Amino acid sequence: MLWMIKLKDMHTLVERAVSENNPLAPDIEKIVNHYAKLNRRFDKIVSLSDSYQSQLRDLNLRLELLAHTDSLTGINNRGHFMDLLSAELDRNRRHERVFSVLMLDLDHFKSVNDTYGHAVGDEALRTLPRVIQASRLRKSDFLGRIGGEEFAIALPETGIRGAFEVAEKIRANLERTAFIFGGEEHFMTASIGVSEYRHGDTEDTLLQRADHAMYRAKETGRNRVCLSD
Repeated sequence: MLWMIKLKDMHTLVERAVSENNPLAPDIEKIVNHYAKLNRRFDKIVSLSDSYQSQLRDLNLRLELLAHTDSLTGINNRGHFMDLLSAELDRNRRHERVFSVLMLDLDHFKSVNDTYGHAVGDEALRTLPRVIQASRLRKSDFLGRIGGEEFAIALPETGIRGAFEVAEKIRANLERTAFIFGGEEHFMTASIGVSEYRHGDTEDTLLQRADHAMYRAKETGRNRVCLSD
């Protein structure tokens, strides 16, 4: 607005110089026209700058999303999940709340890849988060792909018994969920380990106990839920 007011005043100055037959009127008009031209260029630069800044913000958001997201499944990658888990454990320590995590591994996943190909295996990995999220997870719960066919689910303010019920619901839902690939139905099962936060736990020790429970579930027949020791 300030630029427009100054330019308007300059045009008034030209009109006054012309009406008063001021000998400098032509020079004043040239200066004002040049100023107007510069002003238009400036407005264009400002507009382009705003556009570039908007594009830069969008790119930064996309980069941040890519840095935090597993490219295949669209959920948190390991690094971001661990950051979220660390922050949640800090809150848990301050407020002395219960907290549990699940470690989940798809059963016989290598056989799926070997038998049907990696495309079917990838579809199974993409299907799993949808099954987990459809198992009535709360907004405060979060999950991530830890690596390969391993996934972790964090359950704030949930004791081990409540976490067992969530894990069992996920296991049962996955067992009866069919996903279609190549015109055929395929089914998957999962082994799940559950651990509850103990005083002094770190992210690693909490997940490690859930991981050990998950492997015990595999060793005792798969497609089941086991609690940590």
